[in-house]
Amino acid sequence: MRNWVTALFIAAMLSLPWACNRSFSPSMASSGPATLTVSITSGTLGSYGGYYYQASGFSNDTSTGVLNLTAHVGDTVILPDQPGNFHPLYFYLNSSSTCLYSTVGGSAVTTYSYTFPSAGTYYFHCGIHAQNCGGTTASCGSLTCTALAGVITVQ
Repeated sequence: MRNWVTALFIAAMLSLPWACNRSFSPSMASSGPATLTVSITSGTLGSYGGYYYQASGFSNDTSTGVLNLTAHVGDTVILPDQPGNFHPLYFYLNSSSTCLYSTVGGSAVTTYSYTFPSAGTYYFHCGIHAQNCGGTTASCGSLTCTALAGVITVQ
């Protein structure tokens, strides 16, 4: 009798998500904020060749090199910055010409971390190697940068 009751209980628990029109998955529980680490590399991506940003689990546009990331409010991104060297960083929200971060002013850091406080589309690019920014690469606000550039959609 005890085994039958246990089997009935297990069957009821497994059918509960179905009855609620949801699938059961151990991954349904939130694992907390994530950290996305971006690095710089070079090579060929489809028809694009040159420097590009990369991040584990995310993909680049193979014709432009642009890295496309998805994050959530509370997640943190770590971006590479090499001011005065090779890859000065510009980071901004939407088309704002106000930088959330830039190497203007001689920053001496080698990475920049940012925790997303709100949903939106964030952009970043290299001040030397980005292309098609619609003017100068040494500023914030362009939504069209390619090559060493990235877009983060925060939900």
